[in-house]
Amino acid sequence: MTASKKIGIDAFLFKYDRNVTKNKVLDKINELNTDPRINGIITQLPLDSSSKFDYSDLTNKVFPDKDIDCLNCFNFEKISNHQFKNTFIPCAANACLKILESINFQIDDKRVVILGSSKLVGLPLKHMIDFKNGKTFLCNETTKNLKSLCQTADILIVAIGRSHLVDEGYIKSGAVVIDVGINYDETNGKITGDVHFEQALKKASYLTPVPGGVGPVTVAMLMVNTYLAAKIHYEKILQT
Repeated sequence: MTASKKIGIDAFLFKYDRNVTKNKVLDKINELNTDPRINGIITQLPLDSSSKFDYSDLTNKVFPDKDIDCLNCFNFEKISNHQFKNTFIPCAANACLKILESINFQIDDKRVVILGSSKLVGLPLKHMIDFKNGKTFLCNETTKNLKSLCQTADILIVAIGRSHLVDEGYIKSGAVVIDVGINYDETNGKITGDVHFEQALKKASYLTPVPGGVGPVTVAMLMVNTYLAAKIHYEKILQT
């Protein structure tokens, strides 16, 4: 909300209590889908709801042209097929690539281990890195010999949702480490990443902090997608 206000984008928050029904949320999504003043729609995940329904029941109802989080199955399939032109790119995944670009680190032929296989980060990031000729390995906590696999990575991207899971023992000397994790430590009220920052610094040549690393870039990518959605909307108007 703060970022959008700074650059002149009107943002609206529709907040529901935990007992909200799926149909009520779907009604709001349908209303926003048909509102010409609304260019982008996101569903905040994970869902904090007492009703047990799949988040895809909501995200797949968002019109593809307004799906700035790229969670609609239509848009996600485009990413899977490497169709990136005029396509919304998943924000956190795109943030990881933008960070690599900012340090002039070439992905081509590099060994990239992605720890975490979610639709928000891991899966789209694998498709995007494959397109750039990186050698990707997508894994999770159940992957056999996980630590050994991570130790082979030139680029280690961690998005698994486990505070300080990755320490120096997971990291090859000189590797680039990108920490996408955001965890709340109730004992001290602090935000932590999936990577133990102080230990990882002993091995990594580059390491993103939490907070203040991937998060702000992810927000910036969301603003880019919102601009693209508005551009697509007004180009359609001009063509009619």
